[in-house]
Amino acid sequence: MSQTIREKMIVTAVSLGMLEEDVKIMIEDFLLFAKEEMNMEADINNRIDDYLEGYPPQIFHIMWVTVSFYAEEWLEKHKPKAWYRPNFSANPKQKMKEMYPDLSEQIEKYFSNEAAGSHDEI
Repeated sequence: MSQTIREKMIVTAVSLGMLEEDVKIMIEDFLLFAKEEMNMEADINNRIDDYLEGYPPQIFHIMWVTVSFYAEEWLEKHKPKAWYRPNFSANPKQKMKEMYPDLSEQIEKYFSNEAAGSHDEI
C-alpha cells in the first residue's frame, strides 16, 4: 500500500517518541507556518498528501529535516517536558544535558559509549 508524505512524516515522528495526535497537530501548525512565514505553500502544502513513490527519497529527507527543525521549536513551546524532545534536536546530547542537568555525567558516558558501539556499562 502506498504511503503519502504526510503519513511517512507521522510514522517517522511517532518512531521518535511523539504521540500521533501531537504529530498531526504539529504538522498542521507547520503547514500554516510554512505558508505564512516561509512562503512555502506551493512546495509543502500542495505536496504533503502526494504519494512517496512519485519522489526520490532525498526529497522526503529534505522535507523531514525542515519539519523536524520546526518540531523541535514546537515541542519547546507545547511539550517542554516531553522525554523525546532530544530526538528532534540537531544536538541531542546538548538538549539532554539541558533537560536533565543532574544526569550530565551519565549522558556524556552514554554518548561516548554510543561512539564506541556499547551501552553495557551505563
